[in-house]
Amino acid sequence: MVAIGTLAIAAVNTLLPLYAVEVLSMGPVEVSTLLVVLASGTLLGTWIAPRASRRWGDGPVMVAGMGVNGVGIALIGLVPTATAAWSGNALIGIGLGLWNVLSAARRQRLTPATAMGRVSGAYRVVAWGLMPIGAAAAGSIAAVTSLGTPLVLAGAVTLVAVTALAVPLLRTGTDAPRQQEGRPAASRQVQRWAIRARQSVQGRRPDRSPSRARNSEPPSTPARDGLPVPDARGEPPRRGRDARRHRAVR
Repeated sequence: MVAIGTLAIAAVNTLLPLYAVEVLSMGPVEVSTLLVVLASGTLLGTWIAPRASRRWGDGPVMVAGMGVNGVGIALIGLVPTATAAWSGNALIGIGLGLWNVLSAARRQRLTPATAMGRVSGAYRVVAWGLMPIGAAAAGSIAAVTSLGTPLVLAGAVTLVAVTALAVPLLRTGTDAPRQQEGRPAASRQVQRWAIRARQSVQGRRPDRSPSRARNSEPPSTPARDGLPVPDARGEPPRRGRDARRHRAVR
C-alpha cells in the first residue's frame, strides 16, 4: 500500500503544476493556492485521525484515508476545472493526514524494539525510493496521452489497491507485542539488579508491621467517664519524661 501511494503522489507532484497552467489556465498565485489547500487538508486529516481511530479503529480509518486520497487524485484528472483541482487537493491532503498518522503509529506499536530501526529504514526506502519511478512513469504516460490521463490512472490504481488490501489492513492486530520480547538482555539484567537492590534496602528497614506498632505503644491509662483516672494523691497520671521525673522525686 505504501508503494502504490508513493507512486500516485509522485505522479501528482510531477504533473499538477503543468496541468494547472496548461489545462486549467491558472496563474502563478492560483497555482500556489493548490499547495495551500493540500497542506490545509493534511493538517485537518492529522487532527481527525486520532479521534476517528478511537471511534472506529485504525484499520477502517486508514482504508478510508487512502480511498479519499485516490478519489481526490482521480477527481483532478477527470474534471478539468479549478474548483475540482482545489477540491481534489483538499481530499488528497485529508487522506494523507489520516494515513500517515495512523500507519506510523501502528508500525511503531507492532514492531519490536530491536527491529524498529530496520523496519523504519525499509519503510523510508520504499516511501522515498519509488518517487523517481512514479514521476518518470507519469511523465512518460502524459507525453503519449494527455496531462490528465496519468492522474486518472493513479487515482484508479490507488482505489483498486485499497479495495484489494482492505481486508488485510482491517485484520491486522492492533495489540502491541509484549515489551519483554523485544527488550535487550542488558535491559533485563539492569532490571534484575534494580529489583535486588530494592529488596536488600527493604530488608534492612525496621519492621513496621501493625503488630509491632501496637506492642511499642505505651499502655493506655484507664479512663472514667472519658477522663484519666488520678493516682493515690489525686494528681492526673504523667507520661513520658514528666512521669520519670515524678517517680524520681517521689
